[in-house]
Amino acid sequence: MRLCEIQGHVAAIHILRRLLAAGRLPAALIFAGSPGIGRRTLAMAVGQSLLCREPCDGDACGACESCRLIAGGNHPDLEALPPDTVAAHIDVRTVRDEIVARASESPLMGQRRVFVLPAVERLRGPAANALLKVLEEPPAGAHFLLTSGYVEGLLPTIRSRSQIIRLQPLDRAEVEKVLLQRGLDIDAARRQAAMAGGSVRGALDAASAAVPMDALLALVYRGFNARQVHTVLVALEESCAERASDATPAQQQRQVLGLWFEALLQRLRADLRGSAPMVAASAIERVRRLQRDLAIYLPVRLVVEGVGLS
Repeated sequence: MRLCEIQGHVAAIHILRRLLAAGRLPAALIFAGSPGIGRRTLAMAVGQSLLCREPCDGDACGACESCRLIAGGNHPDLEALPPDTVAAHIDVRTVRDEIVARASESPLMGQRRVFVLPAVERLRGPAANALLKVLEEPPAGAHFLLTSGYVEGLLPTIRSRSQIIRLQPLDRAEVEKVLLQRGLDIDAARRQAAMAGGSVRGALDAASAAVPMDALLALVYRGFNARQVHTVLVALEESCAERASDATPAQQQRQVLGLWFEALLQRLRADLRGSAPMVAASAIERVRRLQRDLAIYLPVRLVVEGVGLS
């Protein structure tokens, strides 16, 4: 996908295209924002622009051999690690073999090599340190495009050696356009976009991840209650059991709970216009903290219990 074809993130794309056109794109970028808003899509589009043989105004042409290879998923100078929906962790061997070692190799088709690392909060200890070493002295022509839902949890040295591009959730109309492009009818697109919380992933999974909104709201507004926690956990297990996925049960639960939190935030934002906006604002901040806890792999039960703890 070309940068001009991406929905939303207008300001970020404008800056990226200017940097690309001027040949001044930093060697390492972090696309920071909540899951499902297009972080990896944007990173891949930037990678395509870097590798395109006939770029125009900081964007890929979409027609050259390089662009066709990227569209087919087999460009020899583009390495993209699996997204967070596939693997819970990025191990040190993967970083060393697929990133560090290949970054020092000469490009096969042009003058650049591009590495896309989704959800780098999955890096642990040795893996994070291995990435840091290559970011400290990036080989000529190597570009590292990282995404993160919890950029504050990354090593400070990784953050300091990267330019952070902060992305906001998509608005409802933008999510709806993406869903229409993916073949949903207009009624389904509108319905799922309204539940998505600015996340395309959330919209696409909405039908298979029915939100136990009453129980979540009871925890938010009435405080901790073991019965409501049990209701959420049972609904979580049932929702995951209905999903066809190669992810582990724990990964699936994190993914679904993340979607539920986005839907909960959408509801709480509506409550800001009600009679107790300060209570809703405090609840929103609490859920955001829990999203960060979920991103650093705090046990799901503790995260759910945290919804009811101020």
